[in-house]
Amino acid sequence: MPVLPLLRSGGIAVGIAALVTAAACSAGSDGTAPARKTGGASARPSGQAAPAVQGNCNAQGSNNVVTCQITPGGTKVTFGSVDVDFPGARTFLFDGPASRLPRPPDIDPKNPSTVEDRCIPWKTWLNERPDLYGVSPYVQVELTATTGGVSSVDRAEVQVYAKKKSTGGVFVTCRYGAGGGGDGFTGIVDSTTDITSVQIDDEEKNVNESLTMPPQSIVLGGVGRRVGTLQIKSDPAYLYAGQLRVHISTNGKKDVVKIGDPAHPIRWVSATPSGARYGWDAVNKKWSPGYCPLPNCNPQD
Repeated sequence: MPVLPLLRSGGIAVGIAALVTAAACSAGSDGTAPARKTGGASARPSGQAAPAVQGNCNAQGSNNVVTCQITPGGTKVTFGSVDVDFPGARTFLFDGPASRLPRPPDIDPKNPSTVEDRCIPWKTWLNERPDLYGVSPYVQVELTATTGGVSSVDRAEVQVYAKKKSTGGVFVTCRYGAGGGGDGFTGIVDSTTDITSVQIDDEEKNVNESLTMPPQSIVLGGVGRRVGTLQIKSDPAYLYAGQLRVHISTNGKKDVVKIGDPAHPIRWVSATPSGARYGWDAVNKKWSPGYCPLPNCNPQD
């Protein structure tokens, strides 16, 4: 079955990046430095277009249309990018009693990576079960920019496909220890108000401010990198299914990252976990309340 899609217009994408490459032009066959030019009078039959030449700007013959850009040194110039990743959630609500908790995919109990984080090998399973709802799931956003570049996140919004009253259930954990996050900003995408509140705390750039999207944006200009999270918030009394959309821009080029679709929606709940959280004992292959596979760890963290 397909993994929960991360979409942009036209197909699947892991991230969004704007890459502008300027190709250097080498000298022509006569030793002169070529530039953008158009050939002179044509001796071709009427209606026959002159051939277009692109690349290193070298053209043989006459009456050619040559298009090129000149960049000192012939280097590639990357102005900026905005990359969006969907880790999901570390805790899920199972919409049912503990006795009906489904068995997850098998994992190696001796593999250090799956001992601490089962969310990755379970990602498809967690996202496709209609009875599992991520607790306040989030996306991680990374903005980068170089000299002359501007990257921004302009809006984040949630489209709700369905919601129903929560009647209880049990909470299960798939990630232990330190969770993912960002060092530049944290945002709350409120589906009830359609407003995203963002706190920017970037020590490297000496920035500490709060903003609201819209009308404000998270903007990174000049050389730098900023990483943060956008987390979904909704009425805690309901279970939701829907799509998260993140509107981004790189040097004026706008795009929308879409996470989830009607066939494979994000499912979430904003309730605060209560009671014992269940963990999967991969050795004895069973769910256990309060289970934690790491020494001296707290499954409630």
